[in-house]
Amino acid sequence: NNSNRGIARNVPLQKNGEMRSKNVLRHEDNGYPLTDVILHLTGGGFFAHTIAGDLPYLMDWSRATNAIIVCPEYALLPEYKFPVALNQIYDIYRFLHMNGREGDPPMGFRTHKIIVTGESSGGNLAAALCVKLCMDNRKCANRDNSDSDDDNYSQDTVSENDNNMMKISDIQASSAMKLTEDTATAEVTAPLVENGPPLCSEIKPHTALTTDHVFIPESSSQINSTNIATSSTKNYAADSAIPLPNALMLCCPILNLSLYPKSPSRIIGASDPVLPSGLLEAISEAYVPSSIPSSSDSDTILDTVLVVSKKDPIASPYFAPDDVLSCFPSTRLFSDSTDPLLDDAVDFNTRLRRLGVDSNLRAVHNMPHAYWGLGIVGCFPEAEQVQQECEEFLIETFSHSV
Repeated sequence: NNSNRGIARNVPLQKNGEMRSKNVLRHEDNGYPLTDVILHLTGGGFFAHTIAGDLPYLMDWSRATNAIIVCPEYALLPEYKFPVALNQIYDIYRFLHMNGREGDPPMGFRTHKIIVTGESSGGNLAAALCVKLCMDNRKCANRDNSDSDDDNYSQDTVSENDNNMMKISDIQASSAMKLTEDTATAEVTAPLVENGPPLCSEIKPHTALTTDHVFIPESSSQINSTNIATSSTKNYAADSAIPLPNALMLCCPILNLSLYPKSPSRIIGASDPVLPSGLLEAISEAYVPSSIPSSSDSDTILDTVLVVSKKDPIASPYFAPDDVLSCFPSTRLFSDSTDPLLDDAVDFNTRLRRLGVDSNLRAVHNMPHAYWGLGIVGCFPEAEQVQQECEEFLIETFSHSV
């Protein structure tokens, strides 16, 4: 009987110049191995994928952690604009989470833990995924609270009034779904998910931070509801809460698609060789258009174009409210001292830390935007050190028992 057989793997880990070995123990479940997954979202400004440049260090990550790497080719501009790519990533994440939880796993293993990583525009999608999951989980929690309140009435009363009960399934996912819906501020509780961080509903919302240069809503109830087209044929979020990933790791993420405020780093890094200011503005306008293009634009699929604010937290996680950010998993941010997006990463990291999230930011020197791939070239010591730190964080997260 191999159902309870443990699989111990020696994982090399370098620290302080010395090589040491760390055992990552996994067990088989009904004959299928429990396997960790890294969901990696490439950069490319939503116009292209950088899989070829990312593949070498992704192979290093897989070798160091024994994790499966999933690197999807999500829909790109100019044909597909916000939020098509995010909805695809959401569906993929849900599939990975459910893989092996009900019946035989279609991927040949049962998912153990998931870490989501992303660089540049991929970092935007990774952070937006966490924002969306948290908002959806809060809606599920509110739905469950409403259901539990109804249990206090007699069965006859429930039968007479169940047509008037709020049902999340009333949201029409076939055409649009509300990603930023009003949520209650009362603290609610839900069971912990095995091998995962707590659901958003378990964490009490915190008081909003005050900043001088940007409005941060105190709660998700202050965000105007936005109808956003979805690529899904089913509203998965209405069925059950999906836990957030076990960790989030981002490099030079595009957290703020708004062109304002003009932070010092955006001014200093306006001539970045990879992401100059003009390109950043073009990406922002193409991904989240300020207006619907004319029907004569043959390169655009009009059914997927929506005019939403560039400060919508699903499009720009930088503007997510505190009660959403407080749900975030352990987060690692990497940037560069001259990256045009540095200030956004600093502000994001500061808010996460003040809200009690395990978050850290590492800014290197003299690296261009989105430099993870330079860590395997051999002539960029700081990029190599960052790659080592990435591996250490991945190993630590995967080996941590929950």
